[in-house]
Amino acid sequence: MWYNPIEANNLTEYVISQLRQAINAEPTHQEMIIFRENISLAEKLPVELLDRIIFFLPGYTALSLQSTSKMLRQKIHLDQRFWRDELISGCVGILFDLDEKLLLEKDAQRPLRGEWDWKGLVAKFSCQQSDFLNEKLSWETTPRALRNRCRVWKITRDIQEYATGLEAEGKLKDIEPSGFVEGVPALIPDLRLRDYSCPRQINFC
Repeated sequence: MWYNPIEANNLTEYVISQLRQAINAEPTHQEMIIFRENISLAEKLPVELLDRIIFFLPGYTALSLQSTSKMLRQKIHLDQRFWRDELISGCVGILFDLDEKLLLEKDAQRPLRGEWDWKGLVAKFSCQQSDFLNEKLSWETTPRALRNRCRVWKITRDIQEYATGLEAEGKLKDIEPSGFVEGVPALIPDLRLRDYSCPRQINFC
């Protein structure tokens, strides 16, 4: 029996079923007393302004900014809402077609104590995707349509890496883009324009 990797029925419901309550509350950001010299302009910004900047940044850019220094790691707080929005916007490539309405409805049904662990959910599927593509995990409990999607994902990533190699060697200029991956865009729209494996995705593994 063929399980269509594009029409993965009940995919959002399956993802939601893997959502768990956050064990510990995420720490809030803190203002730090500045002792050292040569503080960057970004580090000097107040927390309120940093929060506003982060609101407009893509998720992977916000993470990059947060990781540039210990001070910014303390001042930039990426809460569970951030990770929920990142999941909705496609930070896990294989979950590009989740139902936003269902995810928001689930988020509104808060646990009696605490909040949902959206960050853990993103990490879980990011690592499962990576492990499956590297053939390290059988993923027995995962819907078969989703497993087929991972196989298609691996093929497109291999094509992408091959094309990158050809481009680096100067051999890609004579190849028409539409012919190079003919048939693949029918499975995954805008493959040539959007890189689902990087940098949009967030790597936890």
